[in-house]
Amino acid sequence: MNDTTFHVQGDAVARYARPLPTDPDMWVFDWLNVTRAPKRFSGGAGMASTTSDYFRLLQMLVNGGTLDGKRLLSSMTVRWALADQIGTMRGVAHPGDGYSWSLVNPVRVSAGGAPFQGNVGDLFWGGITGPRYFVDPKEKLVGIVFVQGPSIRAAYHAELRSMVYGAMISSKDDK
Repeated sequence: MNDTTFHVQGDAVARYARPLPTDPDMWVFDWLNVTRAPKRFSGGAGMASTTSDYFRLLQMLVNGGTLDGKRLLSSMTVRWALADQIGTMRGVAHPGDGYSWSLVNPVRVSAGGAPFQGNVGDLFWGGITGPRYFVDPKEKLVGIVFVQGPSIRAAYHAELRSMVYGAMISSKDDK
């Protein structure tokens, strides 16, 4: 992951995607300006990446810890990290119907109730500036949508999932 950083600088600044100028949540880009050196690092905010770097990380998880024929994490570590870590623990905010928390991001724990298609064990997440992803280990599927529009990120994520899973269902039904 050569293009993933907390501080975009040098030649990479020219490749940095600019926000949609009409997004009502433009404050996010002032608050989280990754072209300035961060005052502190956060495991949950402030990282910039490219779609190819993001994809490689997610593909490694879908592959159970391997990428390009090399083992980077044990399959047991990946299964553990992607599994539900909190169950029905009271007092913990759940990420939405049908989901709980893995060590990576929200993980689907039941077949019904989620607002979009997928399988038990799928994961999703998105950055505050607009990027979103979903991973479905059962289908060996990675979906990424990078849009610099915080106010539309959830809608684009749901639409992408709907189109991808709809196409999969259609192709399977035709066989």
